Amino acid sequence: MKFCSVVLNYKSYGETLECVEALLNMNYADSEIVIVDNGSGNESVEMIEKNFSDNPRVHIIALEKNLGFAAGNNEGIYYAREKLGADFVYVCNSDTVSHSELFNDFLKAYKKGVGVITVPVIRPDGSYQLPDENTDDITKRIRFSITHLLMGMALNRIRKGGAKQAQKVFEAPDSYKKYVLEGCAFCLTTDYFENYRGLYPKTFLYWEEKNLLFMIKKANLESAVAETQPVLHKVKGSTVTDDITKFRLNHAFRSMIKSLPLYSMSRKSISKKY
Repeated sequence: MKFCSVVLNYKSYGETLECVEALLNMNYADSEIVIVDNGSGNESVEMIEKNFSDNPRVHIIALEKNLGFAAGNNEGIYYAREKLGADFVYVCNSDTVSHSELFNDFLKAYKKGVGVITVPVIRPDGSYQLPDENTDDITKRIRFSITHLLMGMALNRIRKGGAKQAQKVFEAPDSYKKYVLEGCAFCLTTDYFENYRGLYPKTFLYWEEKNLLFMIKKANLESAVAETQPVLHKVKGSTVTDDITKFRLNHAFRSMIKSLPLYSMSRKSISKKY
């Protein structure tokens, strides 16, 4: 089985360089890397090419504008599948560092009927980052998230300041449920690609995990968690400010609205379109 990693870069090329160096050290013979620069507009492409243009295992795609998370990653996924012949595609944030046995552990976690494999994730302080989604009923979870988002936007409009809050420190989850996904590091399997070409591309930022799990449910697939050493996610910041709260709510709302048509589509319609 051939693995390809897709790393989406936006301005922070220093983190991308470290992420890709770790991927190059994978203890797996048949693997390549696709770096997608998502219209950074700075020296990112120049610095990435300076470091990796001579490496035949690294492929660089420079987009003219920022397409957002899903559509930007799709450019790398399409390249990995259509140009490089990848069976499995590992999609990871540029601020992650993966360990050398990860691909072997993905294969151990894979079985027929698994569409996406996710990983345990830790922060720089060693605390676990809980999965973005971990539920037995993704449809019910989406309905809850829509309600929760709308309530959050209403409360954010009427409250006055006081948005700062400490970032919680989590332990590893006691159990993983039927639909589980960590959005910063996940692997799309051959079973997924038998149904879909890529991710649902309409969202710009946030909501991607819900849509991906909804799509695997429609295809009668499962998600799985690799029993593996955690991936390091160098998530920034320990507080949430009013501006950040507003930014997140606004982007999540736009992504939710863009996602609504997906939830009324059949698996066949989704497969044909995406």
